Amino acid sequence: NWYFGDHAGIKFHPDGSVTALNDSAMSTPDGSAVLSDSSGQLLFYTNGITVYNKNHQVMPNGTGLIGGQDSNQAATIVKKPGSSNLYYIITIDSSLLYTVGLSYSVVDMSLNGGLGDVTVEKNIIITSGTRNYLSIVKQANNVDYWIITHMQSTNSYNVFSLNSSGISNTPIVSTLGLESYYDSEGFLKFSPKGDKLVMTGSNGSNFGQLFDFNNITGLLSNPLLLIYSPYDGVYGAEFSPNGEVLYFTGTENVRQFDLTASNIPNSVQTIFVTQTISALQIGPNSKIYIGRVYEDKLCVINNPNQLGLGCNITVDNIDLNNHDCIGSLPSFNQSFFFTP
Repeated sequence: NWYFGDHAGIKFHPDGSVTALNDSAMSTPDGSAVLSDSSGQLLFYTNGITVYNKNHQVMPNGTGLIGGQDSNQAATIVKKPGSSNLYYIITIDSSLLYTVGLSYSVVDMSLNGGLGDVTVEKNIIITSGTRNYLSIVKQANNVDYWIITHMQSTNSYNVFSLNSSGISNTPIVSTLGLESYYDSEGFLKFSPKGDKLVMTGSNGSNFGQLFDFNNITGLLSNPLLLIYSPYDGVYGAEFSPNGEVLYFTGTENVRQFDLTASNIPNSVQTIFVTQTISALQIGPNSKIYIGRVYEDKLCVINNPNQLGLGCNITVDNIDLNNHDCIGSLPSFNQSFFFTP
């Protein structure tokens, strides 16, 4: 179940089909996060400020989170390792404020008759001085998580470990690649394999850069600039399920890179040209969904592991029943989407 935009939502079915949902209680101009259980039943969702349970009611203590609904990656939800009922909502504050940074709140799903409450462990600051960038992936042990954020107006990345004891106090810091502007907009995403990281943003020109990620140590290396343009915006980013193809949305296009090529920057292909496109996000059916700004339809990359036009983009494939996408699509632990 995905909830995003102006009361928009979609449901993924076991056969891979997708239908619109009309029951969302949430309107958010940008980021959101949703979590369902292993059988696909909705647990809860949030815009980084308010938390809604599966009945689309505000959870007790579920208001006033210090994420930012106008942040591209306002929140991501993961279960606490070793727990059956505790979930972390990791939030990043508003792209208009930048005062709080990265924080977390804990939801206990054993409370309120199984509908969940936000506990007293709420709005706990992990680090300040961040930009509105957040991504999460499983560690190499397939139990714990890495949480990464980008530090404001720098080229530094802070990585925190989440394990059964909680979130580490001391970040693993990598300083490399391009610096970003104070007001840079874009996305930070791990590959589903957990071996790559991509970032989009601006520092006078718009850029998309790729890094290797060591899933054991939490360190980044080998920055590679894929796009650098003063004219063409670079916004959304997403890896294919097999981690071998990378997609970017620009001002009016979708570009594709072959990550197995000997010269990755030169492998670029423009595979789609249109207007009002925004975020990219893999779905549980291994397709990639393309948001459309203030439009009530989504485009779909049906075969994202395939290079060139074989990836098969279908335009306005998913009808949201008069509910607009606005900006972003929900953020997830990217390991959900790894298909070997």
